[in-house]
Amino acid sequence: MKRFKNILVVINDEKKHEGTINRAVQLAINNRATLTFASVMENIPHELQIYVKSKMSKDLHEAVFQEHLSRLEDFLEPIREKGVQASAKVLIGKPFMEIIMEVLRNGRDLVMVPQERGIGLSESIFGSTSLHLLRKCPCPVWIIKREQRRNFARILVALDPRIYPDGKYDSSKDELSIKLLEIGSSLAHSEGGEIYIFHAWSVLYENHIRFQSGLSQEEIEMLFLNTKKEHEKRILELVAKHAPEVDKNCIHMRRGEAGRLIPEIARHDNIELIIMGTVGRAGILGLLIGNTAEMILNNVDCSVLAVKPDGFV
Repeated sequence: MKRFKNILVVINDEKKHEGTINRAVQLAINNRATLTFASVMENIPHELQIYVKSKMSKDLHEAVFQEHLSRLEDFLEPIREKGVQASAKVLIGKPFMEIIMEVLRNGRDLVMVPQERGIGLSESIFGSTSLHLLRKCPCPVWIIKREQRRNFARILVALDPRIYPDGKYDSSKDELSIKLLEIGSSLAHSEGGEIYIFHAWSVLYENHIRFQSGLSQEEIEMLFLNTKKEHEKRILELVAKHAPEVDKNCIHMRRGEAGRLIPEIARHDNIELIIMGTVGRAGILGLLIGNTAEMILNNVDCSVLAVKPDGFV
């Protein structure tokens, strides 16, 4: 069962981010994990340094640093009294870069960040630290909705196993799906919640097959049916082996794009947490993956836990 042990919680205002703090503390208690609460301060802008003498600039920098650190330390004592090993840290620099460097330096296995403003997650995602982390942070990133009840009752795990056009699959590519199921099972167990599984399937080059392949309508429909069966077979095998507690009635498979279908399922089934895989890449593939993540995040109003495959650099 996958459990987080070394958690980094990024907050800049403990009053606004109380929900994130409470979620992190509960997770640490359940997993016997250590917590590090971090605040990120950017370097003094060059324009400001021009008008401030060198010594005053250093004093100003130190004052801001101490203010961040003091604010973090002030709310740690009640957390420690609960038996949680918690510490405070101030990171200095570009937020997403410093968070990722902190993950790499100290082996963090989860980053928790709050939804900062707006009604939906999209308000804090686009062009923000959170989106950079989703694409580039090597460990799972959990974006916490501000107003949320104590436990997640409904958790959606979005799976996308690698199945090739000829119907074959490479089980060596299943590590990420297995990781998602293990995390989902662990969280559902600790939260007392229910897991829902979702998979969006499609036929590669569907339009070309329909209009340029020379196949009859009957042959095309048979191809689609066989593709659907292969996807169903693989999903059911994965769930049976790695999350056997999931009720078959909670496994959903639909044809279409994940970016459009996942928000629909989340709204329909009142999902409170989506666990999904993200694979950051450069170039066109990275753009497509980024667009899918953005489409999902732009259209859901629940917490999202994004997970990278093992070995991601």
